[in-house]
Amino acid sequence: MNLETIYYQIIAEDRKPLLHPLFWILRGLAGCYEVILKVRAGFYRRKIFRSYHLDKPVISVGNLTLGGTGKTPMVIKTAEAVMGLGWKPAILSRGYGGVSKKQVNVVCDGERVLLSAQEAGDEPVMIARRLQSVPVVTGRDRVATGRYAIESLKADCLILDDGFQRLSLHRDLNLLLLDCKHPIGNAQLFPAGTLREPMESASRADVLVWTRCVGPESPDKSFLAEKEFVEIKTELSFKDFVSLKDGKGQEASGLEGQGVFAFCGIAQPESFLSLIKQKGAKIFGFYCFPDHHNYSAKEISIIQEEAKSAGASVLVTTEKDAVKLDPEEINLPVWTVRVEMNFLDGEECFDSILRETLESGGQRISQGRDIS
Repeated sequence: MNLETIYYQIIAEDRKPLLHPLFWILRGLAGCYEVILKVRAGFYRRKIFRSYHLDKPVISVGNLTLGGTGKTPMVIKTAEAVMGLGWKPAILSRGYGGVSKKQVNVVCDGERVLLSAQEAGDEPVMIARRLQSVPVVTGRDRVATGRYAIESLKADCLILDDGFQRLSLHRDLNLLLLDCKHPIGNAQLFPAGTLREPMESASRADVLVWTRCVGPESPDKSFLAEKEFVEIKTELSFKDFVSLKDGKGQEASGLEGQGVFAFCGIAQPESFLSLIKQKGAKIFGFYCFPDHHNYSAKEISIIQEEAKSAGASVLVTTEKDAVKLDPEEINLPVWTVRVEMNFLDGEECFDSILRETLESGGQRISQGRDIS
């Protein structure tokens, strides 16, 4: 049992009695963390801390909770929509999990993917491989990476991957992603829960993007402040799958009746497993690793042996996991499942807001920019 599993057992509402003392310790730490966050937010509101303006429109894609709400597919969807409006975006990411300590790391220059997942992190490399015509830059300082993207990569729009908490950079549009079924997790602030910020921080959003929606269900909005939000409902759906070895695409029907052994290291592994089951695959085994997991040669060997013993003919994994795998180290065929964000409603509204932001954002900035 890994530490991540133990942690989620501690913060679960149905935690075992012996875990209660640990949970209350985390509640105390969460109280201290909440004070820090509120003081920080107040300093930004009062301009004690500076929020820098750049010369181009900035769109943020983020969330309130730890774990997967579909940020990466939404970043890809937003970049595609921006390009469809005739703009040249660049994507800025922190590069979580990457070992590079440089201030600016060019993962993709708009033509080629230049860095590995080990150097830059799995999600930036995944985005870069999916959108090779879009520059992707990582670094802890989003102001520095933003300036580089504008000056050196000629971007005329910036998209912040996981940018809701990055208050040091002014943004023209805040897209806040909320899971339709569990928008605030267990309603407790980290480390006692999965909230990254107090719930009232949602008021900074311009657009609420409800993710993982199913049918006409209405999400719980009781935690939201009395503010009018633009709301969009989305779902994650199966796009296609590609061969890890040669990158050739396969039709979704190719999973029908296949005996597969699945593995992944993502925040919501059950959603991945459900997706491949929906496509008719026969699951002969499933290994679940912590989010952003880096696979060792020993782990890959165990997965292959387990798959062969179970009689599976192919390994299936996620796009985020695939960027960390070496096809030369794997004997069995590996299929990479790719997903995409689809709008259930609000697509025209989304396009309209993007267009307005892009056309007016630069003008607003140029009238009163604050660049040190």
